[in-house]
Amino acid sequence: MSTELKLRCQCGKVQGRIKDVAPNRINRVVCHCKFCAAYARALGVGDTVLDSEDGTEVLNVSPQAFEITEGLEHIACGRLTSKGAMRWHAGCCKTPIANGGADPKMPFLGVVRKACIDPASLTEPVEDCLGPIRAHINHGQSKQWAKDNDGTTGSLISMLLRFAPTYMGWKLKGYAKHIPFFTEQGQPIVEPHRLEWPQDSDA
Repeated sequence: MSTELKLRCQCGKVQGRIKDVAPNRINRVVCHCKFCAAYARALGVGDTVLDSEDGTEVLNVSPQAFEITEGLEHIACGRLTSKGAMRWHAGCCKTPIANGGADPKMPFLGVVRKACIDPASLTEPVEDCLGPIRAHINHGQSKQWAKDNDGTTGSLISMLLRFAPTYMGWKLKGYAKHIPFFTEQGQPIVEPHRLEWPQDSDA
């Protein structure tokens, strides 16, 4: 059974949807890297988005299933480093929406679930709609914490092996052409700006 997730920024000017969501069509992970945490804090939404271990829950979804239905003109793009990920958010209220590559060659988006997914669209328990969290990555926690929280190297490898065929299928089907944040010529719809953060660098 599939679900349609509703997207909505905090002020409601940006809205959208993710169609045909099911546990076998997405990849649910938690990233604990300093960049994802800095992104949430730079936009002032750290308390909403980050868990107790500074983790950001991300849904890797197909661009073909992702759609902005209202407020595309309010979309903004930030980068934490000159070579870092493109981090798309609602410029009207600084709601994080999705992360992606610097060009549209990578056919998936990492949607920041706790920031922009309307909870009312989850008509079943989260794990029934989205599947379990497959891995915690970049966490730097103890071996015991990793073992207890799907944060081991084994969990990461298992997640990658599970998701790789889906990703390759999206790539072969040309889904990268459906990323709404890029023009048909492969240019971002808005010029990315550098987000200020304490450890700013070009790493």
